[in-house]
Amino acid sequence: MDIYRHPDKISVESLKARRQGIVQVIFVVNSIGEIENLETTGNPDEDLMLEAMRVIKSTSRLWQPAMQDGFPVDMKMRIPIKFEVL
Repeated sequence: MDIYRHPDKISVESLKARRQGIVQVIFVVNSIGEIENLETTGNPDEDLMLEAMRVIKSTSRLWQPAMQDGFPVDMKMRIPIKFEVL
């Protein structure tokens, strides 16, 4: 997977504090490929959680819905996003 690097999207305070970690992003890809019910877990830093949500939201409509019996259906997804200060 490509590494997503945009430190300007994270607050200066978070960067100075070298906050890092893994944010679990949980969401539903609905039957037309849009993202719904976005939530995060796994990291107490609000800046990192907001950035993880922004990244996932930016991919809405790029997803293909799950198929069941030949019909598109909603599917719950969980993706870990790792933030690392290099």
